[in-house]
Amino acid sequence: MADSRLQDRLGAVVWCRKDAGSSAAGGRDGIDGTAASIPLSAGDADAGGPPSDVVHNAGEGGGRRRKRRRTRRRRNGGEVPLPAAADPPPVMPLVDNAAETVDTAPAVRPRRIIDRSERIARAEDELRCALSVLVVGDPTAVSVDGLAAEFARRYDLPISSLEFHRLRPNDLLLLLPSIEDAVRIYNDGRPILLDQLSLHCRRWSRFKNAAGVTLPQMVDVEVRGVPAHVWELETTEHLLDEWCWVHALHPDTVQRRDYSSFRLSAWCSSPERIPAAMHLVVVEPPALVVEVPPVKRALSYAVSITVVPGDGRLPQVGYNKSLRLRVLAFFCWRCCTNWDLAPGGGISYVACL
Repeated sequence: MADSRLQDRLGAVVWCRKDAGSSAAGGRDGIDGTAASIPLSAGDADAGGPPSDVVHNAGEGGGRRRKRRRTRRRRNGGEVPLPAAADPPPVMPLVDNAAETVDTAPAVRPRRIIDRSERIARAEDELRCALSVLVVGDPTAVSVDGLAAEFARRYDLPISSLEFHRLRPNDLLLLLPSIEDAVRIYNDGRPILLDQLSLHCRRWSRFKNAAGVTLPQMVDVEVRGVPAHVWELETTEHLLDEWCWVHALHPDTVQRRDYSSFRLSAWCSSPERIPAAMHLVVVEPPALVVEVPPVKRALSYAVSITVVPGDGRLPQVGYNKSLRLRVLAFFCWRCCTNWDLAPGGGISYVACL
């Protein structure tokens, strides 16, 4: 009779791991030799509980044991299952469409083209007395004022006539009063030795840190939408300075006979990169009332650009920048002088200084 009750009892319980104390819920853990009675339901089986084959049968003398799934206990008493093993990363399919691939080509550095002016020519002439000074060593060992004092002492020059300008941490520009002083300090390129560094001088040149490029293609350009109050060469130069150098203006543009399009010819390296549409922004005059927060007002004009490949020859040229001459000289915008055509209707070249 006792064996029958024991067999019924064993058949109604589920095996669980013996712990050293009570569970977080406060139930019996079997520490006194008796197994904790946990009913097995369908929900427990779906949630990862022990399957039915872990139930012991008294007649088999103890069946196969399976450990319960380990859980992490929350602070509020609940149980959170430990994360399962991470699944292997999915295999990404190969992309055949070239448009969806990542472009690893280096970005093209933007550029701006400026015209050679009289001011640039004067600056180059003044820099004939200048030296580029390369500092070998710690550039912070001697200050610019200290270098000026050292040069004045060595070469017997007034310190006020020496101007040092820092171009880079180890690169300086030295302005001298005369070409003779520049040649004397240059000394055929021999280095100037100081206590903690050495200075290497060379004559200044506009070719320093520069690379030669060309603008090989001549194109005809029409810019439409330029308002009459900014109908100037500088306006189109600002619009096209990334791609073109304006070579000449059409006579209709110079004489302002046709405001529908600003026509010109220009040297260009990549005419296909010139955009077909742009926004021209013109700053407004200063406001009479101070705005809070302060802003700068401007007007935006939509302009369109048409590029036609040309051969560099215009049948009637109104203004040629490269020669700084007026052809068919009607009205010179630089000297504000009216000029007549040459006798016989020929082309007259009038210098415009």
